[in-house]
Amino acid sequence: MSLRMTAKSAAVAAASIALIATAVTGTASTTPSGTAPAAAPVSASGDNSNASVWGPREGRLPLLGGDVPCAEGAFCLYDTAGGSTHFELPHCTTYNLNNWNGIGGWYSNQTGGAVARIQDSRHNTIWSVWPEGFNYYADLSPAYYVVPC
Repeated sequence: MSLRMTAKSAAVAAASIALIATAVTGTASTTPSGTAPAAAPVSASGDNSNASVWGPREGRLPLLGGDVPCAEGAFCLYDTAGGSTHFELPHCTTYNLNNWNGIGGWYSNQTGGAVARIQDSRHNTIWSVWPEGFNYYADLSPAYYVVPC
């Protein structure tokens, strides 16, 4: 048995500790599915300046400004950590994420106990997000889909 810790396992351990700590203080909104979210690196693989979200009903969703709050009943994706510009995902369907290359955030303002799933390229759930009204952020580079219900 090796006690050597890789950078990836150290990031997962740090994220797990952070999630436990925030759960104890009541400020965590995200519970991982399968693995803990990676700790946000100091500099992500890129930025989200060209990020977009596509829905089957709406086509390309508009990027909403900071003066527009995340609507009640919606799941919102933010193009930066702690940012104010966001995409609003209002329907129970699969949304496609394009050009998410760095740190972004999410806010679940959903009602009725809907649990959103952020998924990788194979539709495996990376994060499950409960509607508790808290923000969370991470490197969204591995995210390809969001199912907000």
